[in-house]
Formats: sequence, C-alpha cells, structure tokens
Amino acid sequence: MRYKYDVAINNNIMRELSSEQIREIAYSCPTRVYEYDEYTKEIRVENDAKCMDCGECVKKAQGMNKKNCLSINKREETFIFEVEVRSLFLHSVKNFFYYV
Repeated sequence: MRYKYDVAINNNIMRELSSEQIREIAYSCPTRVYEYDEYTKEIRVENDAKCMDCGECVKKAQGMNKKNCLSINKREETFIFEVEVRSLFLHSVKNFFYYV
C-alpha cells in the first residue's frame, strides 16, 4: 500500500528558468512523473500515480534557488493498493499448453 500524491507545478516561477534547467528538473524524477514538452519548453505532470515522494525534483529545483516551483502533497484519503499473485498452478497450465 502506498499513498497517492498531488503534484503541482507553479508555471509562473518555472518561466524564470532556462529550458535546460526545466529539462533537468523533469528528468531528475526517477519514476518519470513529469513530461518535458520540447515545443513549449515546459513540463507537465504526466502521471502523478507514479510519484513516490522521493523529493528529487524538489531538491533539484531548490538547488536552482526556486523553492516554490514544485509541490508534492500526500493525499491521506486516497491510497494505491497493489496485489501481486504468484501461483504454481498458472505456471503448470502454461507448461501444459506448451507441450500439447
């Protein structure tokens, strides 16, 4: 189980950065929450469900002296519950159809 996060971008502050700095912020996220648009030279949130609140994007922006250009807030009323199922039965069925 993990929480869902709201990821917000302050475009007014982002406009003060160069396109290279904006690209660095977008690609600093290890789970690729952001998408950098080459045409508009802006980033947008592609999939906030991927966010794990590591804070790498916020750290990168703070390193550029832009403290409030990104914000990540935990939504405690919403969480993502993932179930992974492993079964020997499914493996046996696959092998059965392979040999038939």
